[in-house]
Amino acid sequence: MWHFLKLREEGVGMDPIHDNFFVQDTANLAESLVRETLQNSLDARLDEATQVRVRFSLNTVPGAKKAVFKKYISEIIPHLAAAKPNLANICNSTVEAQFLVIEDFGTKGLLGDTVSNRDINSGFSNFWRHVGKTEKGSGKGGAFGIGKVVIPMSSSACTFFGITVRHDGDKSGFPLFMGQSMLPQRTLEGIAYEPFVLFGFQSEPGRAVVPFENQQCKEFADLAGLTRQKEPGTSIAIPYPSTKVEWDKVFTAIMKHYFQPILSGDLVVEYVEESAGKTITIDKKGLLDNASKVDSQFPDQIKFVDESIKKPDSEFITIKGNENNSELSSSRFSEENLISMRKNYSEGKLLCFKLQVFVRPKTGQSGFFPLRLFIRKSPEDVGGVDLYVRNGISVYNNSTYKGQRASFALELVQEKDHLSELLRLSEGPAHNQWYITSPRAAELYSNSESVIRICRTALSRLHDILCVGEEKENETALASFFPMGMPELPKKSAPFKISSNKDGYVIVRNSSDPGSPTVVGHSFTIKISYERIGRGAGYSRCDFIIGAASDEIKATAKNASFTYDTSGNSITLNPISEEFELKVGPFDVKRNLDVRANYTK
Repeated sequence: MWHFLKLREEGVGMDPIHDNFFVQDTANLAESLVRETLQNSLDARLDEATQVRVRFSLNTVPGAKKAVFKKYISEIIPHLAAAKPNLANICNSTVEAQFLVIEDFGTKGLLGDTVSNRDINSGFSNFWRHVGKTEKGSGKGGAFGIGKVVIPMSSSACTFFGITVRHDGDKSGFPLFMGQSMLPQRTLEGIAYEPFVLFGFQSEPGRAVVPFENQQCKEFADLAGLTRQKEPGTSIAIPYPSTKVEWDKVFTAIMKHYFQPILSGDLVVEYVEESAGKTITIDKKGLLDNASKVDSQFPDQIKFVDESIKKPDSEFITIKGNENNSELSSSRFSEENLISMRKNYSEGKLLCFKLQVFVRPKTGQSGFFPLRLFIRKSPEDVGGVDLYVRNGISVYNNSTYKGQRASFALELVQEKDHLSELLRLSEGPAHNQWYITSPRAAELYSNSESVIRICRTALSRLHDILCVGEEKENETALASFFPMGMPELPKKSAPFKISSNKDGYVIVRNSSDPGSPTVVGHSFTIKISYERIGRGAGYSRCDFIIGAASDEIKATAKNASFTYDTSGNSITLNPISEEFELKVGPFDVKRNLDVRANYTK
């Protein structure tokens, strides 16, 4: 049954705060739950030849079994009321008890020691007895061991149960049944209790809580509506599903975040509709049939991904790398290849690349590893999108196109190598973005920042290289307004040029372009901020302040006067000669700068 631990007076108390990573990092709780559970199922895949099948269902407890339901829940409710009274009120007022059930098949189940919490390689122990510890290594989706907190987060009772069947090893072939509740520290009847609570069998006080292995497994499986018989895998049952887990968003999240393993046949998901109880199978056909339920442009994106992942190696163009992982540019290609590639892109053909990325582990052999890139001109009236997939999971916050670039692009990391491992370590707990300054990646790889930066920017640079001539100013767009002929449009020329040097200084000089306007007698503002990939530029006073104080970034000028603006990141400049220069710095050379100049006549 439930085993509550009294709070010890010695040591440091701590409430669970891990849920903050997921509330902030993802759009909604339904998406967080789908991403975490499907990732765990793919990580537990039996072998490369076995398809993983996962079933999502929402099961109502029959009236005749309400007494059995209360047997499993009643002990938790008083503790829930002491810790989170609003949630306890929701549970107490619920008329029809339900379980949100997630079951995987074609997986290994939870392996390892079922008793000790000291076996760091035990999947069973790490799942039930630890938060912040994982046995997962290279080639897996998870990295932190805290993603599973979204499971109790999805319950108004902050509780879940699980039955696992192992495919081999000790106690394989029959079910093991446990439960867990994640509550803050609380005081009930004058006694203070530890946050986490385990459900299981305890032979005597002070001994480990271990899983049930008897008839109780069958009783609970019938109560929750589990479909597992003796197949290896794990079934999760979440009582009192939170209203924040919107069931229709579970359906779309499956397709939105795991389209690649579904298209490749590695994953199939069964989704049971809440109302009619109809089961929708989301395999490749089901994904293509239902993609429009994500959004109107998703079907085109899915067809693009499906075509991309089928491409044989013979159709890939290799982009040679360098040990500095310098920014992808047109200089990586011959003029002949550029002409051919741009022609194919303009005609709407799919282009496939393998960009060689240099990775330098602190232990082990350095070398080049392939980053697969796919790009095609997007259809008319369809916004562009850049998609990022690592080992099956969509790393969606990397996206920078935001409909502003007219291409479909895909970056695919699927090999189990140093590049995949470095990017895995660079992600946050929600695994939705590669962070350039990740300390976890830097701990194991000496050039992590350059690797992550080129992986973050490759698709944007590739689009800019290929779409030359594709996005032009249409000078005849207003012809119908001028039946007597278009007036001559003035040629645009900037009054100044902006550059930077290797020491981190921004330099603004006069423009040498023919026809550039005079700057003498006028003023303009230079605004500087660090680039925040995926969110554009954004200034924070924590980054730097441009000003006259000793600890602030300074500016110097030749043939010009200037003033520091109160914003902290801009300067107003007044040239007194056409041959002027402004120098500002130094800035962090490891970060990209966004520099904007506003010229006023």
